[in-house]
Amino acid sequence: MYSRLFPLGSPEPIYYESLWVRAPEGGILLSDIKLGAFVAKDRVLGAVVDPITNVRTPIRAPVNGRLIGMAVNQVVMPGFAAYHLGTGNTGGGARRNR
Repeated sequence: MYSRLFPLGSPEPIYYESLWVRAPEGGILLSDIKLGAFVAKDRVLGAVVDPITNVRTPIRAPVNGRLIGMAVNQVVMPGFAAYHLGTGNTGGGARRNR
């Protein structure tokens, strides 16, 4: 018998809606946030730096949510999917009430 209901830790929330935040410019992607962090609207997630001019273009969160996926720091083209934000959460774990 298991001593607790979730032997591998607490269940993670399920997000039924999500969106991808894309790089506005081409350059080198540098992230300022960790995977799993909760973000507020307009928070800076990272930046794209142009290696020739050193112009830094910030990437901001368009909505409140949780960072459920992200690209590693790398060279990116305009429109590259850099961050994945989960937005629609039921507030529970693995079970959904019907």
